[in-house]
Amino acid sequence: MSNSKFNKLKTFLNSNELEELKYLNTKVVDINTSKKNKTDIMNLSLNVLINNWANINSIVFSELVLFFANINKYSSFIDEDNTNSILVAANMMLKDLINIFSKDGRLLYMGITLILISILMYFIGITS
Repeated sequence: MSNSKFNKLKTFLNSNELEELKYLNTKVVDINTSKKNKTDIMNLSLNVLINNWANINSIVFSELVLFFANINKYSSFIDEDNTNSILVAANMMLKDLINIFSKDGRLLYMGITLILISILMYFIGITS
């Protein structure tokens, strides 16, 4: 906190209120730090990481099913007279598809999924 703001607080608050404010400020910092540590990928246990991966994959799969079920909504953007409208519709579809994979911190888990799929395809290719 800057010095001028602290001086303004001193004029309006008594010493007990200032001590309570400092105490609450340290508690908020501690809570924010622990919240950050709990959600940081490096601090997660393997069990929590696998559970998060499974939950996120099921959510992404559900959203992909809804996306492909509602793919006809993009046909309203396509005009046969304007060839640029096909690019606009394709751009909107691509943005929505990327949004499904990247929102809410899903990108790391989707990367793990792609790595696992590539390893499985490698093993299938070796055994063929």
